[in-house]
Amino acid sequence: MRALEAAEAAAKAGKNEKALRGYQSCIEHCLDEDRAFIGIWAGSLPSDLKDLASRYPPAGTYLKEERERLEARIVAHRATKGRPRDPTDDDVMLFCRINTELGDEPRSVALYDRFVGAPDARDGSEIGMLAVMLFDDFYAQGRFADIARHKTLFIRRLPQARIEIPTDDMEAPIVRREIEGGVHFYEALARTGDTNRMVVVDRILTGSPDTSTILSLVDAASRVGLRDEARAIYDKGLNQLPVDARRAFTAAHPRP
Repeated sequence: MRALEAAEAAAKAGKNEKALRGYQSCIEHCLDEDRAFIGIWAGSLPSDLKDLASRYPPAGTYLKEERERLEARIVAHRATKGRPRDPTDDDVMLFCRINTELGDEPRSVALYDRFVGAPDARDGSEIGMLAVMLFDDFYAQGRFADIARHKTLFIRRLPQARIEIPTDDMEAPIVRREIEGGVHFYEALARTGDTNRMVVVDRILTGSPDTSTILSLVDAASRVGLRDEARAIYDKGLNQLPVDARRAFTAAHPRP
């Protein structure tokens, strides 16, 4: 996208005001031009603005003001029942990413808690996307019930076919984090006693039937104290491995 390239060039040249105008234009208009831009829009753009703010404070002011605008839109959408769906998911994604760049993740959690704790609380796109964006925070904080609450959403996001781990040094860690997230999802369901958790195990092993995934799932079950389930997962995973790999796996990693 030309606007982004121009903003990046201006930032490198020290033309901070011009860079801010370019980044601001990208934030406010790029998705109208191309939805494929959303990964950069909700990913690197907030980071670029934070970097610019380190030497040009108005960029930090803009980030905070944009955060306020996004939250106001999300809250307004939440309060208007029956309104045709608008780009709330996009707003939630950018709101959470800006909070992360500003070191204010609790602000995102607070909005989720505000929605869930309301007297007329109901699940909707805002809560669902907040849960997706806050998954790692919920897991780290032991808020497993909040993860389990959205199990249908998370199950839909699990792989339905085998995932090939890229050899690219940039892409491989992203795929590995997705698999790790699936293991954490299983653990959250296990800790809340959810009976759908073995469906999650099957989907994860279908997507990534390798030794590291098997061992991660076994470790998760063991952490929860489900020894029999850990053995069942071990056996499932073993059966997913190529025949010639099974002997080496069992030799290196005995059945729990």
